[in-house]
Amino acid sequence: MRERVLAVVGALCLIALAIVVRGALSDKDESGPDSDSNSSGSDLPVVACTEDLMSICDQLAKDDHIAKDPPTLELGQDVPDGVNAWITWDPAPRIAGFAISQTNPRSVWTHVYGIAEAQLAAAGTSTSLQSACGPTTKWKCIAEFVADGSNPIGLGSPTTSEGLARLNPVATALIGEESDRALELRPAIKSPQNGQSDARTMSRELVTRPGAVSLVVGPVGLLRPDAESEGGKNRKIKVELPTPEAVANVVLATKTDNIDSEGLCKRLTQTHLEPLGLRAACGAPEIDETRAGFLFQIWKRFK
Repeated sequence: MRERVLAVVGALCLIALAIVVRGALSDKDESGPDSDSNSSGSDLPVVACTEDLMSICDQLAKDDHIAKDPPTLELGQDVPDGVNAWITWDPAPRIAGFAISQTNPRSVWTHVYGIAEAQLAAAGTSTSLQSACGPTTKWKCIAEFVADGSNPIGLGSPTTSEGLARLNPVATALIGEESDRALELRPAIKSPQNGQSDARTMSRELVTRPGAVSLVVGPVGLLRPDAESEGGKNRKIKVELPTPEAVANVVLATKTDNIDSEGLCKRLTQTHLEPLGLRAACGAPEIDETRAGFLFQIWKRFK
């Protein structure tokens, strides 16, 4: 009899212990140190980046300022599920809005906050720059030099946010505010043998592949290192700052106002930005909606 009682008590103890252990494991899964909430982004904003700016997202994720494994996002693509912010070039967020509603450019991204900027420059051999503009480099003479496509220029694809930011001063110089003349940009856009690409790729082609492009437009901080490399010096590559000054901004676009855009911006350092030819510019103003609408029309014609 005594043995039977002890067996029952022992069984009850095992059941009680199992319940306690199960509860402890459940609590650990939900809130313990091994929780995957950070890796899944449940407690951090899910931020996408355009491909050329992905190093910014990767570093912010590595430092646990945004969710891990940030996705890429480019103009014309559907916003991935769960993404509530986008690091891209201005005015891509407004262009995305115009693509949904031409009367409401904030239909996708309601808030846009400047986080970095780059002064745009033109790189080329001293001969190409002299042929284009003589002693004074202006966007107008560069635009006229490449307008017919006979002098290939790397100025970015008009279907990407990075390309539109680089194309902006050349488009302005060539066609002003007349977006219905956008197709006049086609010869210049189609001029490189291997097509348009991001500024880093085109800059390296300028240095390493004579004849591939005559000129490249891009952030001055990105073009100068290539020009000052051994190959750049051998090819006598120069970097000029055409007038009027042209600046391209990188922005953080959000769907709501509950993301601390300024706080994220302040976490960016020159370690994040300098390799991309950028400098910090928290709160830099975005392009006005009229100009965004002009670039939207260019994007729409070439996409």
